[in-house]
Amino acid sequence: MNLINPDSDGDTRSTADPAPAQTTTGPWRPIVVAMLTLTLATLLNTDALLETAERQPVGPRRDALVDVASVLDEIADRAYLDRPRRLVETAIGKESPDGGTTGSPGTAPAPTSPLTTVLLEPPTTTAPTTTAPTTTVPTTTAPTRRTPTSDDPLQVSIRGDSMMQVVGQSLVNLAHSTGVIESDLDFRVSTGLTRPDYFDWPGELSRILAEEAPEAMVVMFGANDAQGMALESGSEPFGSPTWLAEYRRRVGALMVQLTAGGRSIYWVGQPIMRPEGFSARMATLNEIYASEAASRADVTYVDTWTLLSVDGAYSAYIDDGGGPTLMRQSDGIHLSRAGGDRVARAILTAIHADWPGDQP
Repeated sequence: MNLINPDSDGDTRSTADPAPAQTTTGPWRPIVVAMLTLTLATLLNTDALLETAERQPVGPRRDALVDVASVLDEIADRAYLDRPRRLVETAIGKESPDGGTTGSPGTAPAPTSPLTTVLLEPPTTTAPTTTAPTTTVPTTTAPTRRTPTSDDPLQVSIRGDSMMQVVGQSLVNLAHSTGVIESDLDFRVSTGLTRPDYFDWPGELSRILAEEAPEAMVVMFGANDAQGMALESGSEPFGSPTWLAEYRRRVGALMVQLTAGGRSIYWVGQPIMRPEGFSARMATLNEIYASEAASRADVTYVDTWTLLSVDGAYSAYIDDGGGPTLMRQSDGIHLSRAGGDRVARAILTAIHADWPGDQP
């Protein structure tokens, strides 16, 4: 807006005076500001947006909303737009959308993130090979299963760490499409089997078995487990003989716990990772999962390493039948929606093999 200052005789200022700055207003400006504000607010809290999308009724509309929310969530993550909110939530101990907490005073600190673990705590033993273990058939005879129907659907519980987020969401959608499988998903970020002081998965799973009585369970752990382990004898670094023996014991004990009563367990292995050191650690854990599953008829090991690699090497893009498709998120660890769908199809195939009648 122009401001004209009259002098004492009513004339305007001399032309020698600098002209006031010109500004323009219009009906579009408030709209643009509102849209920019809304967009920024959305990107700053994409976790909540994704959570809202996930709560919608299963179907094409939910899938579309989840896909859009996932894209926005990835944009916010890559641009670090969600960091200020996460820092504030960590400071106040606010509950995170996945049911866990982002951290609060007086609680055990979150386990070291996988990539940080690789950088700060190198293995004390020779790095294992990154060759993926192949899925092995159990040495005992698998029990006979009933035939699920739409009136009596198969009850499936899906649990795990942050790697299970996208995989679990995809699996819920695919399971629903069969018409004879009912499933529920709960994933907890920064959790695993090495830090029960931070989150006690055996205890949580015991509660689920008692309260929900699922007939089958899909579990995925390991992304946060390649770190030191606190034992009665002291702290053990990842990869030491004592560490490996204790981790194998925990995996075996959990499999025994989950299969009690003849329940079917589908243990999802970790995929190949872009960081080579971290990938080697995941290969070590996968060998434990696969070998422990091989001796139990009720446990099926789902190999994602081969599924998400190209000629044994990491690749963010894989031809899924329609040309190269992005399968991984920007961190080289977590999965994209397409990657989650690919793994979910493999899991559902394994379930098909045990439970006749669960075909779409």
